[in-house]
Amino acid sequence: MPLTFDKKPEKAIALRAYLFSHSGKLLETADVENNQVAFHTHFNSIRDVKILIAPADEANQRIQSAADLARYKPYEPVFSITETGDLHILPIPYRYWCWWIPKFCRVTGTVKKEFDISGFNQPKVICDARVHICEVDRLWWIIARIPDHVIDKVRLQLISQQVVPHRIGPDPGPEELRIAQAQGPAPAHGFTTAKSRSTAMRALPSHLHSELAGASINEVRNILVKNFTVLHPIFCYWPWWWPWFYTCTELAVVTTDANGRFDVNLTFWDCATDTIDL
Repeated sequence: MPLTFDKKPEKAIALRAYLFSHSGKLLETADVENNQVAFHTHFNSIRDVKILIAPADEANQRIQSAADLARYKPYEPVFSITETGDLHILPIPYRYWCWWIPKFCRVTGTVKKEFDISGFNQPKVICDARVHICEVDRLWWIIARIPDHVIDKVRLQLISQQVVPHRIGPDPGPEELRIAQAQGPAPAHGFTTAKSRSTAMRALPSHLHSELAGASINEVRNILVKNFTVLHPIFCYWPWWWPWFYTCTELAVVTTDANGRFDVNLTFWDCATDTIDL
């Protein structure tokens, strides 16, 4: 099967092709050589299999499922079978292969911990500590992958929820304390901070309420991305919503030295920026 690009990359990109069954089972892996890839697995119809193409990397030599390729942003081509039995696909679009150009990021840091020494907190470095470095997806990429019915559920819950509790976290500032105190006397247990008051509320901004009411699925996605800082306190109280966000991919595990420091070079793929979210 020949593989070509709709624009020519400045440097050659090492590619690997994966053949999966319709149920998602990995059938075969093949490296792309001289813009050609060949599979030796027999199948009855092109409806029985699917092909994913991704940049070749040591970490994706031993994948088990298509989900393991998510961080590489693989391309699933539409292919056909020629009269000679060869597979044929159109050139790989630029919007896919631009993500496959490897970039490098150097990650350094120091691991410290506060210790109580004679009544004084003092930061001390931690040596021989294992540090797990993980990549998290950018917000717009996460929102784009969430199914339409889930996005619509978010929209309906937001427009039907007039007020939401204050998010869990540190005590609020003076302005929020003043608002909480104006809502009435403290409860019988005597606590006076707004953190302990279940009556502290945060209203959904009216302009977002009106925008969400008549928004399409794609418009809702854009609203969530642009206003995530405002909506995040609300989402903290939706446990069913959390699994869509709190996932990450481990890139490396390093050990701190005698001074609590670590230093490592990472490879990543990102078309839009030269940095990586860790």
